[in-house]
Amino acid sequence: MKEIEENKTQYRNFIGQKMAKQVRVIPQLNFYLDTSLDDVERIEKELRGEGDNPIL
Repeated sequence: MKEIEENKTQYRNFIGQKMAKQVRVIPQLNFYLDTSLDDVERIEKELRGEGDNPIL
């Protein structure tokens, strides 16, 4: 993730070159880790009564 953040300016420049005729301004790029699968797993575990907050 650190490497992606360090190179995001280069990624933006590359996208800008490819889309130069299609858009006026290339938006800023933001990268983040998608934790939704971890969240689903945690919720399912709690619904089964195995999590930190089991349903009685």
